[in-house]
Amino acid sequence: MIHVAPSSQRTISPLGALWRALLVGVAYLVALTLGGLVTSVLGLANPPIAESMNPTQALISSFAAGALIALALGPLAIRLNVPLWNRILVLASVTFVVGSLINLIEALYFTTMFETGIASALIGAAIGYLGLAAALAYLFPPELPIRRMRDATREIWQQRTALNWLGRIVLAALAYVPIYLGIGMLIAPIVTPYYTNPALGLGLRIPGFDVILPLEVVRSLLMVLALFPIVCLWRESRLGLALMLGWTVAILGGIVPMLSTSFFPPILRITHGIEITVDSFLLGFMLAWLLGSGPWRMRRG
Repeated sequence: MIHVAPSSQRTISPLGALWRALLVGVAYLVALTLGGLVTSVLGLANPPIAESMNPTQALISSFAAGALIALALGPLAIRLNVPLWNRILVLASVTFVVGSLINLIEALYFTTMFETGIASALIGAAIGYLGLAAALAYLFPPELPIRRMRDATREIWQQRTALNWLGRIVLAALAYVPIYLGIGMLIAPIVTPYYTNPALGLGLRIPGFDVILPLEVVRSLLMVLALFPIVCLWRESRLGLALMLGWTVAILGGIVPMLSTSFFPPILRITHGIEITVDSFLLGFMLAWLLGSGPWRMRRG
């Protein structure tokens, strides 16, 4: 059953998007503060990197990150034409998995920054991204008629068998690994000296391939699963889906983290930012090709 939401004909001007993004930034900052209080009450230790950050700089960085994510993902939020709580869950899972979880998993092996405090970092990030997702979903309402999540997902799920879907999801996760390794090899001459020189005090290291391969399979599978609801709810062209998926991963997994990682040398931030952006858009096109299908995807509504 489909009904038209009161905001279905609403358009958001650039100025409207800006003030909404600023409010999302405030909501994200408040949620992160709440997350810090929760971890403190639980008696969890903070990671060393959090202890070394300037409090004022951390507040400004968190607010700016929330506002930037809102500006970047606002166009995605208005295309999720399901009820508010469903939209919050979709946005929260995407932002938390892509913006935090997979990065923290990688940091466990590529840095010494999270040898302690990983539980605190995960809980704080989960609460922070839940607050961000709630504000983003509420302030950027969908343009299309609202549909039940079950109806929206059933429409795409019935296009293939469960085994076919499972195979495509696993294939997408596996196919991302050579993309990651290939782009990583291209930038290796630039970044490797920073990972192999302990005297720089960056806490970086490079694990062996016996660690990297299974690690990246797990990370890519988590990414694909987190992005799959967007594939199910997308109602525009496959090209648009590819670009939106790539943009989402680039913002959450690369651009925002590299802007926030002030203790990295600029060359590392720029190089890794470009690397992750390229990875992200290649992943977006691969997911759109493997998971996006059906003539209904070529039109809106």
